[in-house]
Amino acid sequence: MIARVGYFDGFDLTGRDWVLDALQGSAGFHGGCHLLDEVTGNSMSISFWDDEACALAGQIIVAAASKSGDHTGPGPSRVQMLKVVRRT
Repeated sequence: MIARVGYFDGFDLTGRDWVLDALQGSAGFHGGCHLLDEVTGNSMSISFWDDEACALAGQIIVAAASKSGDHTGPGPSRVQMLKVVRRT
C-alpha cells in the first residue's frame, strides 16, 4: 500500500470534498483525508492506494471530475508517494 500526499500552499481545501467523493469506488483506493494548518492556511491531501499505478489513475479521475464539475482551486505544489509501513 502507498500513500499519495499532496501539499497545498495557502489553500485550505475547504469545499474540496468532491475530490474524495470522485475517488470512491476507484480501483485500489482505500480512503483519504484533507489536513489543514489553521495558522498558515497550508494543507495536505492524503489518499491511500494499492500501488502507485492506482494512485496515478486516481489523479486522472480527479482531473476529469474537476473539469466536468467546474471545480476550481489549485493543484498541489508538491506530491509524494510514500510506502505505508503501518496503518490501523
